[in-house]
Amino acid sequence: MFEPRTVKTLTALFFAMTGGALVLMLMDVEPIQPPGTYLTAVAANEEAQLPVISQTDVPLRTWRSIVVHTSVEGRAVVANCHFVVDAGSSGGEAGALAVSSTAHWAQQRASAHVPGRGSDWNTESIGVCLMGDFARRRPSDVQWQALMKLLTDLQQQFEIPSSRVYLYRDIGGRGDSPGGAFPAAEFNEQLLR
Repeated sequence: MFEPRTVKTLTALFFAMTGGALVLMLMDVEPIQPPGTYLTAVAANEEAQLPVISQTDVPLRTWRSIVVHTSVEGRAVVANCHFVVDAGSSGGEAGALAVSSTAHWAQQRASAHVPGRGSDWNTESIGVCLMGDFARRRPSDVQWQALMKLLTDLQQQFEIPSSRVYLYRDIGGRGDSPGGAFPAAEFNEQLLR
């Protein structure tokens, strides 16, 4: 019926495919997830709220203030913020901006984004980290718009007055974070009143 050579070839092919399938089944693992939920920060509809705020694993809790940091403060601060505003690339689009919510936000938990201060700062405030060093240059226009959009949405969602939105240096943080070139006056003017 079949030649011995054909039988050997088909048998070898069967065992190779079965072995390969078994190896692939053993290698089946969960895909690596990014550290946060990345979304385009500046929506086409300026009135629409960023969905990143409502994307949590638990119900939203009550937050009383917001503290804006920069990545110059160190990895620990970046890792402990609730949101990160980055001027990197997102979705393969060069120069696109991403607002990322961290696991602290997803779980609605307090984090140590304000080191060395009383526990109220860490339990009642939302940490927002602006990626970059603004000692000599201000944030790009797109990064600035994304930061202000995020802050406005957070202020609206949690009814946080502008008097409770702080730059890290304003609450006695080390150094002048977010930096000397950061436009603090413009920042205060653009906050939701």
